[in-house]
This record gives sequence, structure tokens and C-alpha cells, in this order.
Amino acid sequence: MIKMKTQMFAFLLGLLGLLGTVIATLLPHWRRGAYVGSNIITATRHMKGLWMECVWQSTGVFQCQMHRSLLALPMDLQAARALMVISCVMSLLAAVTATVGMDCTRIAVHSWNKTTLAIGAGVAFILAGLLCLVTVSWTTDSVVRDFRNPIVPSSLKYEIGPAVFLGFVSSILSIVGGVVLCLFCNESRLPPPYNTRQTPAVRPAPQLRQPPAVFNKNCAPSCFSAASNGYKINSSFSQDMAIHVEGLVAIVIFYVLILIVGIWAAWKNKKAGVQGADQSETIMVGGRDIGLFVGGFTMTATWVGGGYINGTAENVYLPDCGLAWAQAPFGYALSLVVGGLFFAKPMRTKGYVTMLDPFQQMYGKRMGGLLFIPALMGEIFWSAAILSALGATLSVIVDININMSVVISALIAVFYTLLGGLYSVAYTDVVQLFCIFLGLWVSIPFALSNPAVSDIAVTAVNKVYQKPWLGKIMLSDIWMWIDNFCLLMLGGIPWQVYFQRVLSASSATYAQVLSFLAAFGCLVMAMPSVLIGAIGASTDWNQTTYGSIPPTEKEESDMILPIVLQHLCPPYISFFGLGAVSAAVMSSADSSILSASSMFARNIYQLAFRQSASDREIVWVMRVTIFVFGALATAMALLTGTVYGLWYLSSDLVYVIIFPQLISVLFVKGTNTYGSVAGYFFGLLLRISGGEPYLKVPPFIYYPGWTKEKKVHHLTQEIEYVVKQRFPFKTVSMLASLLANIAFSYLAKYLFESGKLLPKYDFMDAVVSKHSKEIMDKTTLMNDEKITLSDLTPVKRRLSKGVAGTFVNTEVLDNGETSPDSSNNEND
Repeated sequence: MIKMKTQMFAFLLGLLGLLGTVIATLLPHWRRGAYVGSNIITATRHMKGLWMECVWQSTGVFQCQMHRSLLALPMDLQAARALMVISCVMSLLAAVTATVGMDCTRIAVHSWNKTTLAIGAGVAFILAGLLCLVTVSWTTDSVVRDFRNPIVPSSLKYEIGPAVFLGFVSSILSIVGGVVLCLFCNESRLPPPYNTRQTPAVRPAPQLRQPPAVFNKNCAPSCFSAASNGYKINSSFSQDMAIHVEGLVAIVIFYVLILIVGIWAAWKNKKAGVQGADQSETIMVGGRDIGLFVGGFTMTATWVGGGYINGTAENVYLPDCGLAWAQAPFGYALSLVVGGLFFAKPMRTKGYVTMLDPFQQMYGKRMGGLLFIPALMGEIFWSAAILSALGATLSVIVDININMSVVISALIAVFYTLLGGLYSVAYTDVVQLFCIFLGLWVSIPFALSNPAVSDIAVTAVNKVYQKPWLGKIMLSDIWMWIDNFCLLMLGGIPWQVYFQRVLSASSATYAQVLSFLAAFGCLVMAMPSVLIGAIGASTDWNQTTYGSIPPTEKEESDMILPIVLQHLCPPYISFFGLGAVSAAVMSSADSSILSASSMFARNIYQLAFRQSASDREIVWVMRVTIFVFGALATAMALLTGTVYGLWYLSSDLVYVIIFPQLISVLFVKGTNTYGSVAGYFFGLLLRISGGEPYLKVPPFIYYPGWTKEKKVHHLTQEIEYVVKQRFPFKTVSMLASLLANIAFSYLAKYLFESGKLLPKYDFMDAVVSKHSKEIMDKTTLMNDEKITLSDLTPVKRRLSKGVAGTFVNTEVLDNGETSPDSSNNEND
């Protein structure tokens, strides 16, 4: 027991060392300007890091510039970069290996190499710490030598920055953790026979339980449809429950932390705000000065929320799904990569404020309003899915009513979003990711060491308590798997919640880098959820406080993550992990609510109805709609029950309708409003024709390969027949929408320009009236590097201060990429 606790302590030290090393690598505070000689009194202060150089001004403005060329950098800086990146990767591999090799975990218990893996993890922690230590020591020596060199001018002398000190602490933590892990893993032991715990004579008979008195529309779980995770809380679930005081205290602490951070960011930004700046733009895109550090965290948190971590763990746990069907981590990671490669730069360079701006500029305000409908539904569905996951988590933690937990969580998120807009959202996202990372990774070793958990390496490929958690893809389902994966990968791009981060970046280059960092973050943050799902699939629930009936039979598979943390971990660990996750997932709902409010206030209210609306009026419209959309998402979370189902459904609408429109408006020359309308309805019609099991809408087009499945409810014995479309009809609908847009656009252009249709029939002013006030000339849009948003509200330049200007880049202010005002002057 002492050995296991010591290994856990060593693992925690290594984990803290990993976090510190990553933060030190990203921070620009490796060198800071020295106040010596003529620099004793100065209005600016310079800082240098591995990736950027920053300048802090006495006015509160903080501006950064990325290093442009890798090969042009000094050799010591290139080496420091390489060593720190290798140290981070090695620490991450050490953490994963330690999870397998420690004695407290029940992974590979039959393997003679388990001790070797633990020692290897310790050695990797030591090497990672040494690499970090060498880098910061090298930097310290260089700074000290330059400082004491009389030949070096005072203006070029620097002092040791806080990131170097953080690197020293992180390296020591990693080395100590690795040494302790190696010292306490020097004993080999023969693992007990695997099936000793499964002998029928040892295992007690399952307890007989009466079915719940009331069953609230539970649906059978299936990974092949949008309703893959039937999540409904039985009314009997809360019977005979007592509130866990410790869990409630943990929830309150983490909620207060999130609330304080959100209020602090709002207060700091308001205090340091620049006079004359548009407050509505500040709320929507944060003044376009979200830098690399905060931007990377907030863009990662865009996807890593309650639906992400709970849904991933749920799909890994479900017997008919497994890891093979948990497509969200890889799908959304690739969507961020594709978005960064092809969509982030043109959107950020042209200075848009919302995702709908290019649609309204190209196709008119009426078409922009039509496209607002699926965009709004997607954001609301996403918020509802997150709140549903949060309510389920809280109901498990403290045994309070799920409705109360959802309402309280939504009120807190709406409150600080009303106060600070994107700034509050961004800085609470930073806290969110730290809470998820620490809360889950600290809990996993304790869950793996529980006697009720079998070796997850064995249950991955063998049936023990249920089917192997790795899962498999049948040949007949391969096209359906590809269809769902394309939906996540491509349907994850055209979201306002994503482009809000892209458009808030301090430059187009920053926007691309943020997307790539977030893709890596999504994969890293999915690892603990995958392990928790595997743990749930490897658990003999009859030996736990949960009861003899597994979560799948109680229709609680969607809550497998909080169930594992509560019933397989010690109370103090489960409360910490569950409290951290609960406070973290709350911070994801605010992003979608703010995105929906931004699109309504700008693209519907201001551009479609009141072009003369003042900035103050727009701000109040945003505040009202934040509350309204928050209430709508909360109502859906209470009245609808699936986590992964809402996740798929929201991406479905965006994928089929908005994604082909976005491709057309950015990359296809010659499309117009007629083609946009045709593509909109073509895609919608074909998608609805395939049916929707989640909404119980039967298909009226039976695509090739369809089958009818019989489902029998395990409690009510009700029989239900569900049509399963194995044909990739979602992707086909998306492609049909894109082709219809192009074909009808060119057809309309040909008919009007050839004289076959009179100009008076161009009622949309899309072809004949090229220079109308509502529609711009398509040729001008495609040929000009910058476009004029004459029909849109102009975007003003601004320099923010304080927290609003943290990690800001001056590139966008110098080269004129962002502000359409400059392009207006050129085109005039």
C-alpha cells in the first residue's frame, strides 16, 4: 500500500512538472529588459521568449511579435526550442507509460514488463527534467554573461524572466518524480491468475431489483444513430438520496473560482478599455487582440467541454461502440487542422466580425438571415448538450436534483458572459482546461487500482464483463463510419464559436497557429476520457457501491465518467475530480451562447433591421439575447436527453447546410444568391429524406444498404423498429448542396446575361444589379486581396490595454490586414 501511494505521489510530481514545462515553453517571459544605465527610467519594457518578442508599455498595452523565420534565429534559441519541445513530449509519454506501469493500476497485470514500464516512465521523467534543466541553465548563463559584459550596451541587457524560474521548478519536479518512481518500482511480482476474481463461487449473485416506477422516455443506446446515447434520468434515480456535503463544498469552490475569474476579466477589461472603441465589437471578438497563450487555451476549450469528455467516455464504454466509434477526438482535431489550413486566414485577413458576414456581403441580408437559422440551432444544441452533461455530472456528485443543477450552472455562465463577453469566456476557458487536465489525470490511477477493475489491456480485446472496449467496425458499417467521421471533421469548421476565436486573434498567422495548437490539445484532453471509458467497461460493478446492475442496463451509460470517478476512486479524489470537471464543463456553454448572440445582434438586428443602430443599442441587444438563448439552451437540456445525440445533430445541420455555403462564398468564383438558395434547400431536403431516429422522423428515401433493426426495451419489453441508413447520405447531401449552389448560380448568370430572362426578373439583385447596395460584384470580391464591407458595420481599429491587451501582436495593426477601413479608402 505504501509503495502504491509513493508511486502515486511520484506520478503527481511528474504531472506537475509536465504542466510547468509546457507553460514555460509557451510563455514569452524568458528574458526581460534590465533597468540599468539609461534604461532606469523607461516607458516600455522588452521581453523575449522562445517563440515571440513582446513589449509592455506604461499605458498598459502589451504587444507581441512572433519570430518570423526558424532558420534566421540564433543557434542557441533554436536549440532551446528543440530541447523544450522534446522535454514536453517526453514528459507526456512518461505520464502515459506510468499510468500503465504503476502497481496501483490494473493494466497489463499479466505482463512481466509492467515493472519495466514503470521504471521506463521514471527514466523518461528524469530525462525530460534534465532537458528542461539544461535549457533554462543555458539561458541563465547566457543572460548573466551578457549582463556582466561591459561591451554589451545597456539597451541590450536582459534579466532572467519568470518563465526560466518556472522551468527550474518544473525540471526539479520531473526529476524528483522520476527518481521516486524508479526507486519504488524495483520489485517484480507474479500477477495472480486473471480468472480468480471471476470464479462463480466467489462472485455473489446479483441482487434482484424492481424496475423504476416511472421511466422518462429512455431510449436504447446505439452508436449507429444520432440517438446513440439514450440519456434520461429516471425519476426514481433521486429516491433515498442524501446530499454529499463534501461534494457540494467542492462544487461551490470550483464554481466560485470560475465566477471570480470571469468577473475579474470583465472588470479588468472595462477598467483598461480604450475610449472611443466599439463595445459591441469588444464583446464579440475581444478587440482582435487575443494572443497565442490565452487564444490557444480558449480555442481548445471550444470543443473540450462536457459533451466532449462525457461523450467520448460514453462511446468507449458502450458495448456496441467502443473506441472504434468514438470519432469525436480525431474528427474535431482534424476539423481544427483543416480550418487552420484553409479557412482561418481568409476569414481573419478580410476583417469579418462574425461567420455570417461573408454570406451577407455576397448573397445579401435575406440569405444571411436564412443561414442564421441552422447556425443558431447548432449553437443552441451544442449548449444544451453541454448543460445536459453538466447536469448529469452534478446529479452524480452531490445527489441533487438534475434540473436544479442545470439551472444554477446556466445562470452562472450567463452572468459572467453578460459582464465580460469574450474576455470572460476566454479567461474562464484557461481555468477550465487546467481543471479538466488535473481533475481527470489525478483520478485515473486511483480508478485503475480499484479491485473491481480488471486489466484494461485484457478487456480491450477479450470479452470479460461486456464486449471488448476497443470495438470494431463491421464491413457493412464502413460507409456509415466514414459518413459520421466526415460530419465531425468538416462539420466542425463552420461554427461561429470557432470563427469567433479565429476573428479575435491578433493576426491571420496567429489564427492559424491557434487552430493547430487546439487540434493537439483536443487529442491530449481526450486521453483521460478514453481511459475512463475503458475502466468502466472493465469493471465488475457488483463489487462496487454502484450496485450489481451495470450502467448500460440502467440507461446511465452517458454518465459513465462521473460514475467511475465517484464509485471507483476515494472520496477526496472523486470530489476533487468531479468538482473540477463540473466547474470546467460549465465554461463551454458560455461560448456557444455568446456566439449565437453575436450573430443575432450583428447580422439580424443591426444589418437586416436597424442599420442605424447605435453601439450602445447593439450591446443591449446582445445582453438580452444572451439571456434568451441561455434560457433556451437550458430548457432543451432539461427536456431533451442525449449527450452524443445532440452533439451529432447539431453538427449535422451545420455540415449539410452551412459548410458547402462557406466553401462557395470563399473559394468558388461566380456563385450568387440564386445558387445559395438552391443549395440550401437541396441539402436540407436530402438530409431530411434520410430520416432522423433521434427525432423519430422516418425516412422517405431509403438509400442503398438500409436495414431495419428490432429493438426491445429491457424494462418495458416494448418493441421498436428503427431504420438504419448505412449509405453515407449526410455527405451526399452536403455534396449535393455544394453542386446545386454552383450549378444554379451559373445557370442564373447565363440566363440573365444572355437575355433569355429580362433584368426585371432578377428580384434578388444577384446577377444584373451587380453594384446594388446589398450585393457586391463577385468578380471584385475574388480579385481584390481585401474586400469592402460597405453594407456592413465598419470595424474600427483599436489598441486595448490591461487584460484585453495581454499577448497582443502588433502585426495586424501595422500591415493593415484586419481593418476594412483601409480597404474602403483604397476602393474609394
